[in-house]
This record gives sequence, structure tokens and C-alpha cells, in this order.
Amino acid sequence: MNNNAEYNKAIAELNEAVIKFLIKQHGNGRFEVLKHLGVTNDDINLLQGLQIGSLGNMSNYPTLIADFKFNSERARHIVKHIQSETDRNSKLTRLIELGASHTMMEAICGMDRDEVKKRKCQLGITEDGRGRPNALSDDDINRVNEILRSHKDSDEIDLYILIGAETGVPLSSVWQYNQSMNF
Repeated sequence: MNNNAEYNKAIAELNEAVIKFLIKQHGNGRFEVLKHLGVTNDDINLLQGLQIGSLGNMSNYPTLIADFKFNSERARHIVKHIQSETDRNSKLTRLIELGASHTMMEAICGMDRDEVKKRKCQLGITEDGRGRPNALSDDDINRVNEILRSHKDSDEIDLYILIGAETGVPLSSVWQYNQSMNF
């Protein structure tokens, strides 16, 4: 296939996707989307007159039916936001894996009890009973305090993940200790 044929095929695929998108938006009653895109009722009537099978012939017409301009700034913003949310979700999952309690998750992450319970269920973590977490041993207290001293400028969530990962102490116990010490 030569470059011209590849270009025509790519344009045809984009046109076909646009047509299907517009018809779907109309079918779902999303008229504001169509209006925002400058699509009129006459345009929709024209496109609906095409049979899906005939869209394959679009490669014979290598011109776009819509104007596109990629917005790099918006794309970077969206990708950055998605990455941030993905990172946050990974951290929340890690806190729960390291034994964070409902109370702790609500206090430092804003997650309610049902949200924590749902995430635990998705992770296959069973509730290990209610009541106060086990108190830290003197050795655990020393290790936790050392990490707190050496990483005092760290983000709270990152700090708890570090403590849990390095000490192996359930975060519910670390949380209880820190609350008693007014951390």
C-alpha cells in the first residue's frame, strides 16, 4: 500500500468514526454536544441517510468532514490529571494493603467507611474484627519515630506508606500511636 492509499484509509477511518459518533449522540439525545460541534439537524439527516456498509467507500474521498486541531495544552492537562488520580488511587490501595483502618482512611484521605469497605473487598482483604488495634512494641515505636524524624517533610500519605512498608506494622496501630502522640 502506498502512502497516498494509507493516508486515504486513515482519513476514511476518521470520517467513519466521526459519523458514527454524531449519529450516536443524536440517538442518545445529546443535542447540546451536536450544537457545540456545529452539527445541524440537516447534517444529521444527511448522515443518517448513509448505510453503515457504504462507509467503506469513504476512502475514495480523502478529505475530512470535520475540522480538527489537537490541543496539546489541554491534552497535557488531562493526562496529568489522569496520572495524578491513578497515583492517588494506587496510594490509597497501598494504605489499605498495609492495614490502614477506616478511621485513618477517612481522616487522611477523606474516604468514607463504605468506600474503604468496597476497596477492601475488591482487594480480597477481609475485615479482621473490630476494636482497638494492637499497641506498638517499644521496638516498633523506635522504628516509627526514626522514620518520622528522617522523613518529616514527606507527604502524610507517602509517610504512612513508608512506615508500613519498612516496619511491617499494621497502619491502624501506627495511626493509633500517632494520634495518642498528637502527630
